[in-house]
Amino acid sequence: MVKITANKKSNAYYFRKRIIREFFLAPFHSIVRNKRRSMAMLSGIVLAVTLLSGILLYNDELKKNNYKTIVQDFPYDARFDIMGNETLDNMKDLESFILNDSRTLDTALFASSRSNMGNNWLATYVTPKYTNNSEIDYVYYYRSTFVSQDIFTGPIGQSFMQMNFKGEANLTGRSVILPESFLESLDLTIGDSIDMLNFSQTIYSPSGDPNENHGFLTNLTIRGTYDPFEQQSDEMNSIHNPFHSDRIYLSLDLLNNANMVDIHHGFTYTGNFYLALKIDVSQFNVKEPIKFNKELNLFINQLTRDYSADLQGYNEIEQPLLRFQSQSIFITFLYIVLAIPVVLLSLYLLNFGLEMALEERRRAIAIKKVQGANSKQIFSELRDETLFLLIGGSVLGYCLGIIAAWAISSASGFMQTDFQSNLSLWEYFSFDLWAFIIPLLVVSVLLIIVTYKKGKKFIEQEVTQGVAKRELKKERIFKRYKLDIICFMLSLSGIALVMIKMLKIPIPISQATEIAIFVISPFMFWIGGSSVGSRIVKKIPLKMEKSLLAIPVFHDVKQIIKSGLKRRGDIERLAVIIILTLSIASLATIQGNTEETQAERSLEWQIGADWQINFAEENNYHDAITNISGLDDSIALNSMNIRSLSSWISVVAMENEQELFNLKQNSPVLFWQNDNFDAFTAEGALQALEDNPEGIFLTADHLYMLDAKVGDLIEIRIYVSNSSQGEVKTMENIKILGTVNQLPGGIQSYGLISRQLFLKFQALSNGLEEEAMIGSQFNATRYYVHSSHSSNISAGEIEDIKNALESDSKVSNYLSYYEQYAAIDTTEQGYGISGLLSLNFVISLVAVFISAFSFSAILMERRKHEFAILRAIGAKKGQIYKMVIGENSLMMFTASIWGIFIGVGISYLFNNVFIFINMMLQNSNSVYRSVVLPGVELLIISCITFFGMMAASVLSVRSAANQDLSLATKVV
Repeated sequence: MVKITANKKSNAYYFRKRIIREFFLAPFHSIVRNKRRSMAMLSGIVLAVTLLSGILLYNDELKKNNYKTIVQDFPYDARFDIMGNETLDNMKDLESFILNDSRTLDTALFASSRSNMGNNWLATYVTPKYTNNSEIDYVYYYRSTFVSQDIFTGPIGQSFMQMNFKGEANLTGRSVILPESFLESLDLTIGDSIDMLNFSQTIYSPSGDPNENHGFLTNLTIRGTYDPFEQQSDEMNSIHNPFHSDRIYLSLDLLNNANMVDIHHGFTYTGNFYLALKIDVSQFNVKEPIKFNKELNLFINQLTRDYSADLQGYNEIEQPLLRFQSQSIFITFLYIVLAIPVVLLSLYLLNFGLEMALEERRRAIAIKKVQGANSKQIFSELRDETLFLLIGGSVLGYCLGIIAAWAISSASGFMQTDFQSNLSLWEYFSFDLWAFIIPLLVVSVLLIIVTYKKGKKFIEQEVTQGVAKRELKKERIFKRYKLDIICFMLSLSGIALVMIKMLKIPIPISQATEIAIFVISPFMFWIGGSSVGSRIVKKIPLKMEKSLLAIPVFHDVKQIIKSGLKRRGDIERLAVIIILTLSIASLATIQGNTEETQAERSLEWQIGADWQINFAEENNYHDAITNISGLDDSIALNSMNIRSLSSWISVVAMENEQELFNLKQNSPVLFWQNDNFDAFTAEGALQALEDNPEGIFLTADHLYMLDAKVGDLIEIRIYVSNSSQGEVKTMENIKILGTVNQLPGGIQSYGLISRQLFLKFQALSNGLEEEAMIGSQFNATRYYVHSSHSSNISAGEIEDIKNALESDSKVSNYLSYYEQYAAIDTTEQGYGISGLLSLNFVISLVAVFISAFSFSAILMERRKHEFAILRAIGAKKGQIYKMVIGENSLMMFTASIWGIFIGVGISYLFNNVFIFINMMLQNSNSVYRSVVLPGVELLIISCITFFGMMAASVLSVRSAANQDLSLATKVV
C-alpha cells in the first residue's frame, strides 16, 4: 500500500515537472533564444491590450465619476412630500425616519413658493418697508425660502456656498441671507439689521379665486449674501433647485413666530413643505448610470413603503443621469473609432510577426519532420510559444493600460498632463476583470485566426518545401485584384465631400448618404492608402535613384544599390507598418492640435473680447467702463428683429466705425476669426459697411429663405412699437453685402448691419422718421471690452476688475476671457479625448520603433548570405553600410511622406466624426471645427520616424555584415 502511494506521488511529481517544462520552460527558452521574432508578436499583443484596456479602464473611471462630475453639483438627489397632512412637525418626523437609513448622507427641510399638484398655487414675496437706515418708498419683491436652521452644516447647504457666498453661513435666531443685489439696492451691508420684512402670500383656489395671507418679521440680522449668477451648472437650473435665482433665505423656525401664523397655515394648506435628501454614494452603484438610477428609484420606493404616512418621492437626478448615459455612449463610440487604427496596426504586427517567425523556423521545422516529428507535435510548440506570449503580453499590456488610463484622465491637453489634479498612479492600480478579459479575448481571437491560418498550413508543407530555397510569395488577394487601389479611389469621395463642404458648395445628396460616406471613407482611405503606399514605395525609389546615386558618398556602391532596389521585395511589408504607424501619429497630432485650437476658438467666440459686460438697461456706458482700472476701450453692440417678406431676421449692430479703426491699427477690441464671414475678412466686412451704410450681411440660411444672393436689394419692414394697429414702416433697397457665419460673443444666426442703419431702424420702430435718430448716441446693454493688461493680466488684476463690476448695480453679468481660459487646460475638459489622442501618438511611435528594430533585424538576417558573398569578393563593411542606407533611405523617405499624407487625409475625414460627436454631446452651439495642420510637428514626426528606421537598419546590419562566408552560405 505504501509502495503504491509512493508511485502515485512520484508520477504526480514527474507529471507536474513535465507540464512546467513543456508548457512554461520550453516556450520561455525558445522566446529568449529568438528575441527578434518574439518581439514582433509581443509588441502587437502589448499594443492592442494596452490601448483596449486603457480605454475600458478610463471609460469605467468616467462612469464612476459621473456622480462627481454630473450629479454631485446638484444640491440633493431626491425629495419627499407628505400627501394630505404636510405639517412642519410631520415633516420633521419624516426627516428623522429617513436619517435612520444608512443610505442617507444628509437631509434638509424647505418651505418655498412652488407649483403643487392640483390647482393650488402658492407665491410668496418679501416686501421690505423699513430698514435701520431710512424708510424705503420703493417696494422690492423677492421670493423667499424657509430652510432648516442647520442646513449649511451638511452637503446640501454646501452647494449654496458655491454661489459666491459672502459672510456667515448661519440662520440661527432671527437671521436672514439675502441676494447681493438686494443688499446693494437697500444700501446695506452684512451685519446690518432690517427692522421689518412684510410677507404677502397668494393662494389660488381650484376655481381660480385668489386668497391672501399676510405676515411680518422684525429685527432680522443680515448674516450673508450670495450672487445667483454664480451657478454651478446649467443643469441645476432645470431641476427643482432651491438655490436658484434671487431668493431670501430664513430659518423654518421663524414660521412659528406669532406674526407668521397665517403664512405658516398657507404653507401647510398648500403642501409647500418638502424634504430634500442627499444619498451616500458609497452604497450605490454609481459606476453604471442606468443601474444607479434604478437603485435610487428603489431606495425612494422603499422609504415610501416603510413610512407610516402616504409619501410622494421624486428622483431629482434621473434626467441628468440618463442624459449622461447617452453622452457616454457617444464618448465610447468615439473611443472605439480612435482605437480601431491601433488595433488594426496590432493585427498587422501579429500577422507579419508570425509570418517572420515561421520563415525563421522553416529549416528547423523541416529538420524535425525528417527526424520523425509530425505536424501536430511541431504545431504544439508554436502554439505553446504563442500562448506564452499571449499571457505575458496581456499581463504587461494590462499594466500599461492602467498607466494609459491614468495618463488619459490626467491629460489637460494634447501631450500635456496635470497629474496633481487627479488620482495618483498608485490609486489607479486595481484589477478590473472585464478590462482584462475583453482585450484578452479580442487578441486571442486574432491570434487564433492568424496562428491556425498561417501556422498550420505552413507546418503541413512537405519536407522538400521546408529545405528548398524560399520562393517569392504570391501577392495577396487584396493586392492581386487591385482591391486596395479600388478602395483608395472610392475613399477619395470622402475627401472630395470634405472639400466641397469647406467651400460651401451645395450638393444633391441625402444626409444619410453623407453620414455613410464620412463613417466608411476614413477606414477605406487608411487601409487602401497604406496598401497603395507599399506599391508606391517600390516604384518611386526607382525613379529617384539617379538623384541619390549622384551623391559622391554612394559612388562606390552605385551598382549594388541599383540592383538592390529592384530585389527588395520584403521592404514593402515594413513600409506598410511605417505608413500605418506614421498615419496614426499624424492623425493624433493633427486632431490633438485641432482639439486645443477648437477649445480656444470656441471660448474666444463665446466671450467675444477680453471682457464681455452686460448691463440691465440700454445706455451709453463707455465712460463707466473705462473708469475701471485695467479696461481701456469698449465697443457697444445692440440687436433687434426685422422682417423681410415673411421671414423674421435678427440683426446686430455695433460701433463699426470705431472697430474698423481699431482693426486698421491692429488693435481690435473684438476677437475676430477668419471664418466670421464668407469671402470677407473682419476688416473687409466692416469697411463694406462703412462704404455701404445701408447694406446688410445675412447668413446663408437667410439668403436661401429669401431666395436672394449677394448683391441683391431687399425690402425691410419694421413694426412700430406700441402701435395698436400693427403699423409697419418700410425701407427699400437694402443691399446684401455678403454672408456671415457667426459673430464674436456667441452670436449665431444673426445678420449684421451698420450703426447708422440700426439707428434708422430704431427710429422707424419708435414711429419717427428714419433720419430722426442719426445724431443720437448708440445705446446698448452689451459691451465688448479690451483690457490694457491683455494676456499678461494676473489673477489679482482680474479679481480687482470683477470687484469693480460687481459694485456697479447697473451691471447684470460679465464674462472674463482670461479667467475662463485658465480652465481650458484642465483634466475636466474634453472627456479625455486629448489624452486618448496622446496615447495613440505615443503607441504609434513606439510601434514604429519596435517594428523597425524587430523586422529590420529579421530582414537583415535573411541577407547575411548576400552580405557574406559581398565581403568575400572584397566589399568593406562601410560599403555594406552605405548600400543598406542607400537602399533604405529612398524607401523610408517615400514611406514617411506617404504616411504623413494618409494621416492628413484621415484627419480631415475624422474631423466630421468629431463634429458629429460634439453635436451629440450638445455642444453644437460653437464655431466650426476647422482642422489645424501643425507643419513643424508633422515634419519632426516624419524626421524622427525616418532617422529611427535608418538607425534600426544600420544597427541590424552590423551582425549580418560580420558573418563568415562559410557559415552564412552553409546549407542544412
